[in-house]
Amino acid sequence: MSFRLLFRWRTLLWLVLVSIVFLQAAQARVIGIVYDDSGSMTNAGTVHLPTFGAQFIVSTLEGNDPNDPDRLFYGRLNQSRPSSPGINTTGAQQSAIQTIERQFTSGGGNTPIKMVGDMLDAILAAQRDGEEVYLVVITDGQFGGDFNRFQRQVQAALRDAKGPIRSEFVLINPSDSDSFVQSVRDQDVFPFLNTSFNGSADDGFHNVTNFDAMFEAVKAITARISGTEDLGQANNIRKSGATMTLESPFSISRIVAVSSSEDGSPPPSVTSTSFTATDTFSFDSGMTEPDRASGWNKIVKGYTQHFVFRPALSPGKHTLEYDRQLNNGSFLLFEADAVVDLRLFDPSGQMLQPGADGVIEVTLDAEYDLQSQVYSEKSTTTPVPFSEIDSNARFKTDVRDPTDAQTSIPMPRNDAADRAEGKATFTQVGEHTLRSVLRWPGFVSPTSKSINVRVLDRRAEMSISIVPTNQDGSGNITFDVLAGGTSALQRIAVISVHDATGLAVEYSMTLSELPGWAELQRANGDILEPSDTVPVSESLTLVVDGSAITSGNQVKTWPFVLAARAASPVIGEVEATGTILPVVAPVVLNPAGHSKDPTGTTPLPMNGTELRENKHKTTGKINGLDFQIRDALSSPEIGKNIEVITNAPLGVGIIAEVNGDLVSAYPTTAWWCPCILYFRDAPIQVFVEFDDGNGLQQARSPSQTLQVTVTAREAITSCLLILLAILIFLYLLKALLNGLATQRFPKRSIAEIDDNSEVTKKQHLRGRNRTFFKVLAWPIFGVPHERTSVGGIALQARRGGCLLLLTGSNLGYVSDTYDDLEEFREDNPKKDQVAIGWLEEFQRKDGFGEKIRLFRDISEAR
Repeated sequence: MSFRLLFRWRTLLWLVLVSIVFLQAAQARVIGIVYDDSGSMTNAGTVHLPTFGAQFIVSTLEGNDPNDPDRLFYGRLNQSRPSSPGINTTGAQQSAIQTIERQFTSGGGNTPIKMVGDMLDAILAAQRDGEEVYLVVITDGQFGGDFNRFQRQVQAALRDAKGPIRSEFVLINPSDSDSFVQSVRDQDVFPFLNTSFNGSADDGFHNVTNFDAMFEAVKAITARISGTEDLGQANNIRKSGATMTLESPFSISRIVAVSSSEDGSPPPSVTSTSFTATDTFSFDSGMTEPDRASGWNKIVKGYTQHFVFRPALSPGKHTLEYDRQLNNGSFLLFEADAVVDLRLFDPSGQMLQPGADGVIEVTLDAEYDLQSQVYSEKSTTTPVPFSEIDSNARFKTDVRDPTDAQTSIPMPRNDAADRAEGKATFTQVGEHTLRSVLRWPGFVSPTSKSINVRVLDRRAEMSISIVPTNQDGSGNITFDVLAGGTSALQRIAVISVHDATGLAVEYSMTLSELPGWAELQRANGDILEPSDTVPVSESLTLVVDGSAITSGNQVKTWPFVLAARAASPVIGEVEATGTILPVVAPVVLNPAGHSKDPTGTTPLPMNGTELRENKHKTTGKINGLDFQIRDALSSPEIGKNIEVITNAPLGVGIIAEVNGDLVSAYPTTAWWCPCILYFRDAPIQVFVEFDDGNGLQQARSPSQTLQVTVTAREAITSCLLILLAILIFLYLLKALLNGLATQRFPKRSIAEIDDNSEVTKKQHLRGRNRTFFKVLAWPIFGVPHERTSVGGIALQARRGGCLLLLTGSNLGYVSDTYDDLEEFREDNPKKDQVAIGWLEEFQRKDGFGEKIRLFRDISEAR
């Protein structure tokens, strides 16, 4: 069975014009009214209005409820014992109202405190489980009598009460004297009462100085007894003239319409309604005469109408019509079948259940969750949607501690979940009571039944021990960084939790500040999840994945935090810190000898021939230097993480290979190097470097020595080959230059020959020049410009035209540029060639009339 606080709505809203209130139906109340009948009250002329207030309260009680009737006690200070008139019938309740009006308005005694204590004893004796009791004291002076007895009675009430107790203290102070109020306060009667039952001295204290203050005090007390307080106009209440309209989200089992007037005229009364009641009855109350005190000279009349519904009136809109305009003394009381469900959850989210004694046990200083929901009827299992509850409605939970101090816990609304939620932390060992309140303008619930909570000191004294597997001198827990692909987890520390109190049985633990490569492992090998609980007897293991360290910036000190929390219901937390340091094993790179001396104690001697043979595809890689590599996290690979370094001169290179755990360096050279090496006999140093590129491992081996000795024959042969290579290079360079300088006729160039025949002849100037072969034979052909002959005229290609070769040409022509070629030659005997342009025309001088004309492109010819 869940832990619930089920309480019924009883709300009272005193409006400026109309007030709406919900009554508490299922739980009856016990009311005790103590009235000061001393001579000072009578002499001051302030007895009739306070008496009407008592009548007013009695008229709203549910004395004839067949299931849970309210019970009434009243007594004058000078009575010997409290009276308990039965009000379980309409007539009996009306009789009690009239008796109060008759007895309370007469008096003439002292102000003994005995009746206050006796009234408290009487109403508590009548109280049943969960019922609310109200003690109302009306007086105008200080008390006399046995105060020690009175204090013992109050303390016994706090100890033995079966439900909530509230006190209301009305001080009649017509002179409005502050010193009088202070003298009453100093006597510590009402401060002691109100602090004990209400939580503070001024909660429930009413300083009445005039008629209006008295009427407001009566309204406030009635509101409290009805389970509500004045919270302002409700959004679902409307008043117009003599009509009151209300919208209720709950079913209603009783409506009490109370009206009053202040001029002695009849109060407004309900004449018709939109609903049909199962039963109706009414009560009259009022003052027979006004009080004599100045400002108290009004006659108040009251009329209370009860409307009972069996079955309950359905939720919805309801109207009441009155016989006259509603005044500011008219209000309604509602009894609704609405309940509030309060649940208490421990830190793990488990709803708490009461024990066999009906008490819920909780832990000191632990935080608990409170959840409240509203139900429209006792039989309804679906809570009222918060969308139907006014946005101004607010929840709270009142907690009374073992010292009887009261605090309130706010309960913010969670409209999406249709509930209110709060947090409760109990800071004192002992018995506590929880009461819940929902305040809604116009619909305000009272406090719920008292729920007993026993707070136990279940605080563990926890500690965490960390036992490293390996640790450096600075206290860091160390582990080895593993090669990629290695999946074995390393156990680096044993974690144990201890509790000096022995209360903690299980705990949960979290590991923070570390990346995902570190985890907590349980004894069965499972990885610990934050939601797991572990027996205190079980140790945990801190494990790491060393292969997850892939870069040098991860090789640092990693702080971590272990946080352990005791499993509910025990509370206790402890943290421990530590540091983890990944350790990277250094790469070992050492010389491992060479092909001529496995010990490596002597240099590797090599001549020019051996150097060249190391490069030969078939017989090569004979002589080399070996270096052993160990403890590398990544596989050695030439060009990736392995580099061979040497101070060898130009021409000496290294061919490197990885063979298992050996890095072999084979010195080699080209054919031309012996010529140079002959003149350099200094030893050559060879090293091997490893760098994984991620900053994890770097190493450089000690050097091995290569001694190159080139013979004179090898040097001469190499030098001659170098010379020959130079000559060949220069010859080919000259051939290339000649080839670049060679000029040829354009591909479409022609010579047009007109020999007076019917057809004009055309001769292509470009032919097969065999330039490539002529260029290679440049000592014979020089620059092999293309040449051709047209009609005996020798032509050579040039950029932008042609050259007329005078030597070797038939000079019996006249040209456009040089006229008679024979004469030109005679005049210029040193010229062997002259430049001519395209469209140049030559004409024979011998009378045959032959003409020759040169065109760059055949398209230009006729």
